Amino acid sequence: MATSARNLFFCLIILLIANHSYAAEPLNILRFTPAGQDVPDTRQIVVEFNRPVVPIGRMERTAQEVGIEITPPLNCQWRWLNTSSLSCQLDEKDAAAPATRYALKINPVIAAEDGGKIEAAQSYEFTTQRPAISSTSFRTWRGAQTPVIRVVFNQPVSQSSVAQSLSMIAAGEQFPLTVQADKEEQILPDYILVPGEKGWMPITADPRQSDDQKTQMNGEEARRVW
Repeated sequence: MATSARNLFFCLIILLIANHSYAAEPLNILRFTPAGQDVPDTRQIVVEFNRPVVPIGRMERTAQEVGIEITPPLNCQWRWLNTSSLSCQLDEKDAAAPATRYALKINPVIAAEDGGKIEAAQSYEFTTQRPAISSTSFRTWRGAQTPVIRVVFNQPVSQSSVAQSLSMIAAGEQFPLTVQADKEEQILPDYILVPGEKGWMPITADPRQSDDQKTQMNGEEARRVW
């Protein structure tokens, strides 16, 4: 009887030591996504911790409950994806803006069930996809030294930024470009090659217009095609 009581006593001590050491272990962040440069269309940010933080149940959280600051601000819908991964969900209208550097500061607010928190605030950042040229094509000549070139970007860009960034180099000399909207919008083909046949079959009666994605940027027109 005495031996059983002694064994039980030692088991309780071992459990208390184990629980104490686990509780003392700080909460750590394993990974943060997205990260890096030229991140494409972003509607979700995820912070993954090294161990379970919340029980299954109420998974939605407020900005005050998570203590994560994002600059420039994003309209996050905070939600735990599982017991250890916290996400910022973004609606289509609230998606991260292109060509933008986002900085996140994760403050020691989130606490695991045992009370463990990250030891200090941690910072992360990522940059969304920057403008790049998708394709170029020669359109026509307006004169002996005036070619017209069509340039397509991966996202809408302003007229002034294109004029500042692009130029033509000939015989070692750099020439500025006159940038204008493409008045002759390219018609996208809307047909498919029929397997086993030599001809093409139209998909719709009317051809599609090019996806120029015209918008406003800092008070001036921005578009994909110039």
